[in-house]
Amino acid sequence: MHNSRHPVIERLEVRRLLSAIHPHIDRRPPPPALSSIQNWCYQLQNINLKHIARTHFDMAVIDYSEDGSDQEAFSRRQITQLEGTGPNGKLVLAYLSIGEAENYRYYWNNAWTTSVNGPPSRRAPFWLGPEDSQWGGDYYVKYWKPQWQAIIENYLGKIIGNGFDGVYLDVIDAYQFWGPGGDSGLNYGSAERDMVQFVQTLANYARSFEPDFKIFVQNGEALESKDLIMKIRPA
Repeated sequence: MHNSRHPVIERLEVRRLLSAIHPHIDRRPPPPALSSIQNWCYQLQNINLKHIARTHFDMAVIDYSEDGSDQEAFSRRQITQLEGTGPNGKLVLAYLSIGEAENYRYYWNNAWTTSVNGPPSRRAPFWLGPEDSQWGGDYYVKYWKPQWQAIIENYLGKIIGNGFDGVYLDVIDAYQFWGPGGDSGLNYGSAERDMVQFVQTLANYARSFEPDFKIFVQNGEALESKDLIMKIRPA
């Protein structure tokens, strides 16, 4: 995919869209309380919303799009319908990787790598790092850079606008790759603190539109800054 638009411009457009729909957000039925959730499902590929709707899971973690593209993104109506299924409704979260860039996402530019799943090219943005050896097509990012954070804020805005109850943030542990002793060799001293601050910034942004928006962090258990992480997590 090729995206020639500047992330800051797109971020402003998403802000305007969210501001327009914000008065209507609270018209949806309230999601089930976290304390009532007994089981949940996690599906990022071959997503069939009708099949998930027929299950008794209290919570579902899915991709925001059928194939990762903007064109196939699930609509607000589809997500609202899914939230109303099951004995007590469903809490519906969108998967969002913030520590790596994925080469099938709407923001990706094919010119950033020398070939499909190849190493970064000379045209790659300065925040793009090497490919994750365990996940082809996923590339580490310097997540503390404003340019990457603008892309993710835009992405989060799309998720909020499409009616999800929250996000399931992945690759939180990218701070270990960039930090002291990490495989990147950068030995970036503020890697851990910057990741915590990034998650906090995303939580604040989301909750400025939806106060009850849920933020779940995956692979963040080793963070030493647990006091901040606990403030981010839903009650």
